[in-house]
Amino acid sequence: MDTLQAGVGMFPKKTWNAVTYCCPSCSTVLGAGIDPVALKTDEVLKGLGRG
Repeated sequence: MDTLQAGVGMFPKKTWNAVTYCCPSCSTVLGAGIDPVALKTDEVLKGLGRG
């Protein structure tokens, strides 16, 4: 599992913390998605005025 900053074409300046799941043998990407824990942490910090 690796982490990276991901963006969506419609929102070029907005990025989210994402994770990729890769095969340990051949490094093929098996899946990718927004990291729900990091997303929640960012939202909580923003709500507290720290983000």
